[in-house]
Amino acid sequence: MINTAIMEVEGVLKDEKDLQILTLEDGSRAYNYKGFTGVIGPKDKVVVNTTAVDLKLGTGGYHFVISKVSPTTLRVSEPGHIMKLRYTPLQLKTFTLEEQLGEELDYVNVNGHIVIPIELHSMLVPIVLALKKLAPSVTIGYVMTDGAALPAFHSEAVKTLKKHSLIEGTITAGHSFGGDYESVNFITAIQGSVKLLKSQVTIIGMGPGIVGTGTKYGFSGVEQGFIADMAANLGCSVYPALRIGFADVRERHKGISHHSLTIFNDLISNSFPLVLPHMGRKELKLVLHQLRKLRENKKHQIYIAPGVDIEDEARKYNLRLSSMGRGPKENPEFFDCLTALAKFIYEKKLVDSTDSILHS
Repeated sequence: MINTAIMEVEGVLKDEKDLQILTLEDGSRAYNYKGFTGVIGPKDKVVVNTTAVDLKLGTGGYHFVISKVSPTTLRVSEPGHIMKLRYTPLQLKTFTLEEQLGEELDYVNVNGHIVIPIELHSMLVPIVLALKKLAPSVTIGYVMTDGAALPAFHSEAVKTLKKHSLIEGTITAGHSFGGDYESVNFITAIQGSVKLLKSQVTIIGMGPGIVGTGTKYGFSGVEQGFIADMAANLGCSVYPALRIGFADVRERHKGISHHSLTIFNDLISNSFPLVLPHMGRKELKLVLHQLRKLRENKKHQIYIAPGVDIEDEARKYNLRLSSMGRGPKENPEFFDCLTALAKFIYEKKLVDSTDSILHS
């Protein structure tokens, strides 16, 4: 199941509260999660999981430290009884918001609360930057699911957004961990976002590292569908993000990604507003053709809205605008679609005017 190696640590490239990046004797690099292994320094010998690098997967060419060869005893004194990564050697206890709030959580009103389910982690930054540009005082919470990377501190985007108060905080739901608050599932995380983060908007989606297989239903982004449906069933105002682009060489991801088409054609029960960006005539023709089934069934309302220029804001906060290695210049429609959604929500829910929104 896993490949391992024993290596000596050469140096420490980065040392943060929860995370270290190490250089190893062969020149490779490794992530060390301090909560699992403690602090590691030069000359320490470590056992590393090399599987993803051996398979040339998307971990950025990094190994992961499993343990020191001569580990020290770790003891935690923080409260909490809910286990995450359950029934694995690395199961950890967390003090979840359900434990903290108890039955008080059952009385948190989420009716009308704005929820934005996203499929990719790279959708988070563009939506946040656009919302904060349009409505600087809006409060935004991020709920990170367990559909991809599990530690919240693995995301540089999340750390930077929090550092600059662009989001109020992060709630890690399910088996994800390391947020400002922990929750058992994303439903109680929405409640926690309202109660504890005081957010007006909650963005929900996985951390870095979506899984896809090339099959119709075999991708971890299917969670966007049941998150949208359950949030709507709770009475939230739900605005899902579409995945659109024309730079991918894979036909199934051209125009509207087959992930979005599968979710909104086949998997979702409720009706939602789906927002498209302004785009070229040729591109719009393809996208509307792809949406023909939705339009014929009148399952969702399709809108076209202008995007928001967020490149200055990204530079100001040193936030990278990138998805699958492509930025706004290489794949403008991907980012325009996300900022158009933010524009739509701003005009629909955060101010009274919707004059610039065109119903298609």
